[in-house]
Amino acid sequence: MQHTHGSVVRIRAESFMCWDVLEILPKPGLNVILGPNGNGKSSILCALCLGLGGNPKILMRSDKERDFIKHGHEKASILIELHNSTPGAKNFVIQRVIFQTAKSNVWYIDQKRSDKEAVGKLMKELNVQVENLCQFLPQHAMQDFARMSSQELLENTQKAVSGVELTRLHERLKNTGNSLQLRERDLSRLISERDQATVANRRIETEVRQFREFQRQKDVLQALQRKRIWKECECAREELRMAKTQKEDTEASFRAKKEASDPLLRDAEQANKRAHTAQEKNREMVNVIRNMATEANNKIRGVQEGARKIEDLERQFTEKRQEVLKRESQMKEVRRVIDAMKRQLQQFDGDALKASLDEHTRRHNQCTDQLEILEEELRALTRQSQALQQRDTAMTKELSALEDVNHQKLERMRQRFSQVVSTVLWLRENMHLFRHPVFEPMILTLTVRHPAWSKFVEFLLPERDLTAFLLEDYDDLTTFNEHVRRQKGWRVNALVISKSKQPFRAPKQIDAYRHLGFQHYISELVDAPETVLNYLCHQYKVHQIPVGDERSKELVERIVETCPEMRRFFTASDLYSISKSRYSGRTVSRCKQVPPAKWLTGAANRDAVRDKQDQLQKVRAEMDQLKERVGLKQKQLRDVQRLREESAAQRKALAEKRSSHSKLQSDIDMEERKLSHLESMDVDLDAEKRALAQAIAKVNDGRVAAVAALTDTFQKLDGVCLRKMQAEMGMDLWKKLAHDGEVRAAAFREEMNKLKNELQLKEQLVQQAKQRLDQLLADFRAEVGSHCPGDRLPPSLDKEFRPLPDTLLELEQEICRVQARLDCTQSTSTKVVEEYEGRQKEIARLESSVSQLEDELSNQRGSVAAESAQWLSSIKALIDEVNLRFQRLFRALSCSGEVRLFCPDNADEYDQYGIKILVSYRSSEPLKELDPTRSLQSGGEQSVAIMLFMMALQEIAECPFRCMDETNQGMDPENERRIFQLIADASHRDTQYFWLTPKLLDNLKFGCSMNVMVICRGFGTIASSDWQPQRTLRQRMRRCRVRAREDDADEADEEQAQTSRAAKRGKV
Repeated sequence: MQHTHGSVVRIRAESFMCWDVLEILPKPGLNVILGPNGNGKSSILCALCLGLGGNPKILMRSDKERDFIKHGHEKASILIELHNSTPGAKNFVIQRVIFQTAKSNVWYIDQKRSDKEAVGKLMKELNVQVENLCQFLPQHAMQDFARMSSQELLENTQKAVSGVELTRLHERLKNTGNSLQLRERDLSRLISERDQATVANRRIETEVRQFREFQRQKDVLQALQRKRIWKECECAREELRMAKTQKEDTEASFRAKKEASDPLLRDAEQANKRAHTAQEKNREMVNVIRNMATEANNKIRGVQEGARKIEDLERQFTEKRQEVLKRESQMKEVRRVIDAMKRQLQQFDGDALKASLDEHTRRHNQCTDQLEILEEELRALTRQSQALQQRDTAMTKELSALEDVNHQKLERMRQRFSQVVSTVLWLRENMHLFRHPVFEPMILTLTVRHPAWSKFVEFLLPERDLTAFLLEDYDDLTTFNEHVRRQKGWRVNALVISKSKQPFRAPKQIDAYRHLGFQHYISELVDAPETVLNYLCHQYKVHQIPVGDERSKELVERIVETCPEMRRFFTASDLYSISKSRYSGRTVSRCKQVPPAKWLTGAANRDAVRDKQDQLQKVRAEMDQLKERVGLKQKQLRDVQRLREESAAQRKALAEKRSSHSKLQSDIDMEERKLSHLESMDVDLDAEKRALAQAIAKVNDGRVAAVAALTDTFQKLDGVCLRKMQAEMGMDLWKKLAHDGEVRAAAFREEMNKLKNELQLKEQLVQQAKQRLDQLLADFRAEVGSHCPGDRLPPSLDKEFRPLPDTLLELEQEICRVQARLDCTQSTSTKVVEEYEGRQKEIARLESSVSQLEDELSNQRGSVAAESAQWLSSIKALIDEVNLRFQRLFRALSCSGEVRLFCPDNADEYDQYGIKILVSYRSSEPLKELDPTRSLQSGGEQSVAIMLFMMALQEIAECPFRCMDETNQGMDPENERRIFQLIADASHRDTQYFWLTPKLLDNLKFGCSMNVMVICRGFGTIASSDWQPQRTLRQRMRRCRVRAREDDADEADEEQAQTSRAAKRGKV
């Protein structure tokens, strides 16, 4: 067979995906690429796709080309050589270089720099469609092909079979159909809008007529109101004229009344002035009388003050005489007290009292010194006792911290296992509910003998067992679950463990392994209740797992070889697990690093506990000795305190006696000073009496002079009072004359005020009439909308007002009648009328648009009819041809299948046309549509249908090559064999096939058009250029001949041995 135009001649890739260098030379026909998964089969299709300008998304591996570069390389190169059947022309060589850092790639066509657009153009000329699943079906794309809708299947079929013209024609029809649908929708929308607008206008047509009648009546009402305003203006002019006439009459009356009242006002004013003068004189006399009365009162007070002075002088003399008598009595009492104190002072012996006081003071000081010494010694002993007490308290706390680690563990567990901690606390209070012991979680019950061993125990036990509660009876488990899980809602683990009747023993004593670095088994590292320990031995074989040090880590290989019975063991930081393969018999070891302990780190250090207990006993013995010494010192201190208190009491009594002697002497001195002071205050009563008589005589002289001056003042006051009475009589006369004048003037003023008020009222009426006239004229001008003179109407208004009534009463009546008709007429909004008129314009516009759009649709349907008939005839012929081949291929499998063209109800919806694939794999079942969403067929049946559909297309379509990656996955062996045979038969034609698969069935029929390439990639694999198949075959045949001769010799030896054994049995 020869390569067809555009078929693949060579594929070469460098630094691409898993390959450093990949180069294959495909042959025409079927190229089967066989190899295990993960060896790089699909890399060939990826290189073919990307090298021919395909989008990396269809490969479903990555969206970026640089992700296909092999790890550690900066670029990848793909070279594809396609056959060129033009006589004398070279093959097409397309090269693509993908860079790790650059955003764009470099393209070459026939070793010349090019671009992706040129490559795409060349692919169109060769009819290579790497993005069409009908030609290029990469790995995992079978499901995407099955999930294609009927419309997508039709599009891809057109592209694969009929080329560009039919596809472009379909695209034009779809665009035209969409345009027709849009125009039809627009036409329907416009007709609907026109009809809706017409209906809406018909609904409000009556309201519009009523509105227009309403407007006409409003115009009549407006004309009546204008004429009424004009008539009111005429009435206002007449009122203004009458008001001016009345104002002039009132002004004349006011002037006459004012001329008659002026003389009366002058006389009243003169009488008021004289009355005011008389009043001022009277006020001056009143001030003089008031001053003279004040002077007389002052003189009377002077006379009274002299009498009070005489009384004060006599009272002072009496007080002095009483003080002299009192002082003499005090002096007599002081002399008596001094004599008594002196007699009492003579009874004291001062020298004996002082000597006795000094002796007791000396004894008291000695006791105080002894007491200070004892107190200092006692304080020193107390400080030593306090220091020992502090050491005892600190050691007790340290010992408690070493011994009681449960509290620490509970606090650490509370953050992560809060429900487990709550259950532990509940269990400690409710242990009576259970028949047998219930063990708390192993985090609390296990005590590792040394903190360094905690990590081995914790690594060996899973977390679910470390936090599980252990019970010995199933009834207790039921009770536990009822209270904890159901009532409390706590999610905790609980296990039932059985008591072991026989103790668990290690296979060998640990001494047998000490030379390998092992010191203990795991069971020897922990302290726990026997039941818990038996459970660990039974479940985790802790009595068979030794723990080693750094030396055991170095001797791991030796341990594995010499100790086959040891399945697991710990070194200083790792856990080794030893197992034996059931197939090869090889020993396999696995190593896991042991992390630091997390929960069992609180184990008590027994050596540290014993040391701390010994230290605590020594401290408490020292404290006991110190207590005895403190008691002895306290007894001595109490004796010395008793002696000092006795001496202090006697000393106090002597001191009190001595202080009373001193106090008595000081009291005598104070009383003598008091007596001297009283003697120095002696007063002469006779001299005081003579001074009193002189002072009284002097005061009486002043009183006589004051009485004479008072008599003179009273005489002057009588004359002033007489003149005041005369002035008051004159003032009353002038006031009466002024009052009479005021009364007459007030009467005239009242009449004038009335005339003045009446004049102001007339002026206001004139102003109001004038303002009313101006306002009416302004309203009239505003109403008519033009400037007109105030005394006559414009001709246009005169013509408008002529048919209307002439009087105000008739105008008012007519206005009421028109207003009543307006009120009875239902008012319509101006918006409704505007909306009606706007809608009328819109209806006219819509009529024009509908007519124009109908013409355009008619013309467009006429132009698309020919293209539609051409495309439908072509596509139906194509589908019929595909259907015939599809049915033939299915009949070869003893099944039935059919390909149909799906036509929508609306023939203009060209984007809804599609292909329906119907299959039936059993004669008793009808044809069913291929639909993976409803699972009508299995995955293998779907794969068979898709493969046969693609083969039916391949027999029609002109395509240089087709690629299929692992399309036989999911097929049963029978269908896979038939499909392979069909593909092999199809490969005899001109199409080149690439079929990638990880496996093939046995005894497949090999054809001359087949090319099998085996992909085997791995360490040590030689290059394909160094492979010598003939030499390998010769070596293989030579080995087979040698093995045959060896087998013949073995058979001869075996026959000879059997003959000798038979001979020996015959002799016996």
